[in-house]
Amino acid sequence: MVAAQADPQRRTHAGPCTRTGAWRRLPGSFLAPAVLVIAVIGYYVPLFGLPLLCFLVVDRIVGAARRRHTERAEVAA
Repeated sequence: MVAAQADPQRRTHAGPCTRTGAWRRLPGSFLAPAVLVIAVIGYYVPLFGLPLLCFLVVDRIVGAARRRHTERAEVAA
């Protein structure tokens, strides 16, 4: 069986694959700010998860308190 060779023009679900070296052909006036923006987004992305983490912690605390309150009410009855 012959192994399939990679076709640079093959299509994927997201469209055609980019050609090798596409980033090197971009002008520096576009590439420098793009790299800076990507670096800033990469730095701040973890901060988007902090409110979610806080919500999950508070939700667990409230759920545990309600569960404890319900268990006490059932034992008292």
